[in-house]
Amino acid sequence: MKLLAESANYLICHDFEQAYLVRKTSGSRTEIGRHYGDPVAALIGPDESWFVTAGEGIVYFDFKQGMRSFFRESNTHGDDQPAPAFVHAIRFEPPAAVRILIDPWSPCASVWSLDVRTLQLVKIQDGPSLADQPYREDVAF
Repeated sequence: MKLLAESANYLICHDFEQAYLVRKTSGSRTEIGRHYGDPVAALIGPDESWFVTAGEGIVYFDFKQGMRSFFRESNTHGDDQPAPAFVHAIRFEPPAAVRILIDPWSPCASVWSLDVRTLQLVKIQDGPSLADQPYREDVAF
């Protein structure tokens, strides 16, 4: 398994398309999402109460509500979600949001914010559009 994120008590790893939350103390694994293609990033909330994986869409997981999907073919959070998209990068934004960069080499390039308290998804901006530039890992957003 490949490591995506680590905190004091948890690891988020993936084995090909399947992401797992692993408790460090026991080694027990919980499936926390499946992506089309390998996940590219993950976040563990500062209080370790929520977890996010990114790749083909976003999968949010917590122990109370389970999994919620965004930017996926079959969203689990309602019919008003954006079309499926590949996520290039994510980052935590205090106090309780995940900033999401949708593939900047695609026509859908955009930046979104997911409030982890309400699971509300808001589009911040279109772009950045890098369609005419070579691929790179580090993209400011």
